[in-house]
Amino acid sequence: GLEVLSHVVLGDPPAHAGTGHVGEVHTYPIELQAGQSLRVIAEEYGVNLTLKLFAPDGTVVTGANGLLAGHEKEEISVVAETSGGFRLEIEATAGPERRYRLQIDAPREAREEDRLRAEAVRALWIGLNGPFPNSDEGRRQQISVLEPALALWEQLREPRQSAEALVVLGRKRRLLTDYARAAEDYRRAAALWGSQPDRQARIWQALCLNGAGLSLKLAERREEARKSYEEALAVAREVDDDVQQASILTN
Repeated sequence: GLEVLSHVVLGDPPAHAGTGHVGEVHTYPIELQAGQSLRVIAEEYGVNLTLKLFAPDGTVVTGANGLLAGHEKEEISVVAETSGGFRLEIEATAGPERRYRLQIDAPREAREEDRLRAEAVRALWIGLNGPFPNSDEGRRQQISVLEPALALWEQLREPRQSAEALVVLGRKRRLLTDYARAAEDYRRAAALWGSQPDRQARIWQALCLNGAGLSLKLAERREEARKSYEEALAVAREVDDDVQQASILTN
């Protein structure tokens, strides 16, 4: 079943550790006063988690489910608009290990940065998870959400969340045949992933360089595409990722 490796609460405990099996949900009740901020981080260990925070009236306030399935630090930040009992739900959707480490910061009076982070988290949650129609109009809607999300994460100087927004922007723009801007998004994302020390980030760096290469190829900028493919292949070989290498070599 799903296992909590450790449950760290900073300050006055606002929650309790849950138990459950795969497919079930761990639930953490949290009391908040209007104007208080809350930050939750769930570190994945081989399990893909979806986090949702429910308001006292049962509506979803915010959530998190990033691109690095099984290797993410999923974060929820919120500033409560009303007082009462909130509910954090953590669901394991996939992954062989089914373990995570949870940190819940004690609620505090919200500061300006807390409000900015809460806005950024919600914008990225909506931008990555939608739902959006599977159409050109839906893709434009998704871009209109992700662009301000990216600006917020850049303001917070958070490279990983910025990179995730850029990846999806690149995907959607390529589907809209905006190949030049798609390539730019992928290249920017690759640079951010490349600044991170872990192997998963480097795998995403290779994926983004490959995406940039494909976008440039579709834009008939073949020499730039070739260089991007070569960069992608070098990174994929460096991290010994056979899947990425095969994908790059087929382009």
